Amino acid sequence: LCHRNKMSQIRAILEERGWDWRSIALGGAASLGGGLLGVYAFRKLRQKRRARGAPLPYPLPFHPIFQNIPLLAERVEKRKEHVDAVLMDLMASQKHLGKLFRLRVLTMDLVVVCDADAAKEITQQKNYPKSPTYDTLHPFIGAKSMVCSEGKVWSKQRKAFAPGFQFAFLKDLVPTFASKTQLLIDRFARAADTGEVLSFHTEAVLLTVDVICQVALSVNFGYLTSKEPPEIFYLFNELLTNTAELARAPHTAWMRFLPWVYMRSRNIQKRFDSILIRVIQHRLTETQQEDPLATGPRDILGLAIKTARDAKAEEGGGALDLEDVLAQVKTFLFAGHDTTASTAAFTVYEISRNPEVEAKVLEEVDRVCGGKPPSSDDLTRGGLKYLGCVIKESLRLWPPGGTARIAPPGATLQGYDIGGRPIYLPHFPIHRDPDYWGPDAAEFKPERWLDEAYLAKLHPCCYMPFSKGARDCIGQTFAIMEVKTLLAMLYSNYTFKYACAEPEGQAYRITSYPKNRVPVTVHSRSRQK
Repeated sequence: LCHRNKMSQIRAILEERGWDWRSIALGGAASLGGGLLGVYAFRKLRQKRRARGAPLPYPLPFHPIFQNIPLLAERVEKRKEHVDAVLMDLMASQKHLGKLFRLRVLTMDLVVVCDADAAKEITQQKNYPKSPTYDTLHPFIGAKSMVCSEGKVWSKQRKAFAPGFQFAFLKDLVPTFASKTQLLIDRFARAADTGEVLSFHTEAVLLTVDVICQVALSVNFGYLTSKEPPEIFYLFNELLTNTAELARAPHTAWMRFLPWVYMRSRNIQKRFDSILIRVIQHRLTETQQEDPLATGPRDILGLAIKTARDAKAEEGGGALDLEDVLAQVKTFLFAGHDTTASTAAFTVYEISRNPEVEAKVLEEVDRVCGGKPPSSDDLTRGGLKYLGCVIKESLRLWPPGGTARIAPPGATLQGYDIGGRPIYLPHFPIHRDPDYWGPDAAEFKPERWLDEAYLAKLHPCCYMPFSKGARDCIGQTFAIMEVKTLLAMLYSNYTFKYACAEPEGQAYRITSYPKNRVPVTVHSRSRQK
């Protein structure tokens, strides 16, 4: 209503001065459109002059105006299919694409790389910078997140937070993983009694958020014990959903600058940030002493503050500021729960579909753990070796995400011109490619990870659920240890039956998650024995 009143006032003023507001509006739109086309044409001309390789193929049909949008919109937007699965189908049905091709979506000219050799060149040999497409995540993880930063800034951030993700620190977190998992076991007891169908993924999200808040900030928000999740949970989900809606459709990313969209997102972001800032400011004030870990809690935030201060004292480097710390905490809250919960859910789904695998998991868990929570040695020194193979195989078939980089001007890749273009490396097609994994690439087969001769022949970049190279995921050891603890304790008490007629698939928000959320019925093992 307010917007309409403003527009009416503007029209009245224009009419008083004898101006035709319709002509002005059309002229403005034409000027804007012409300007955008001019910028696009200039960029394409500059790119063409700098091109050094052959042009990449692109999928058909190709619309002269909308380019590849109709091809993707039908399946990704309407059917809600995962874009990686669509890319796999395109490569299978359009052989001219090979494993390197381009997608053209208005002003974005995206290079899709599904080749392991090319992936190695991009992520390890040349280590191209992160793509500007990550900028759409700024409202959610912050502009200073190490996911987006580069150069010395990224190096300082990685150095500050790396101690919190090394085994020396993580082994002391196993009791926290176990105590939080016990709360989930207690929640499942009622479902086992009543036969209720639970969304395993939803329950796993509550657990993993509770864990990362505890180990990163030493704060218990009570996700698993409260009747209603705390305010931060709703704000977190709303901010994630809003960000994901724009990130999944790059051609509409400009909409985030519309005043009403921006103000709504900004309001949610401020409320979410204010909760975390209170915690961080308290810790920064509390740890003014020489050693922040001397009296304060031993968590990831405390280690980061200590590492940054030690670096400043030794090298004269700058300490992490509040905005910097906030961005990393938000990144860990997202990455530390989302991918872990999805990995646990997909693993339970695959175990429920494979009775032979389930039997081996149960035997190993009983033999190693004996009804108790696993120790750090159980998790890392081969005690739960087969369970580790099951998790690896789940990550192979259901990787949580891909990697996006940007090629410098004039760059080529296997003879093709990729200069100045964003690059997308979807892990899903590479992880399921028979050229790398053999004819059983689409099968869930944990035993492949026990075959040393088979593993020795694998390409180093045909398996990269946590990416590769210097920019690999800082939290990958954390994630594997948490998932192992969760599954070992759950399968000591329960088995799970998939309770949906439709097979599970991948859906996409910012990372991948189970499309059906893995609905299961819970069955107590004590009653089965």
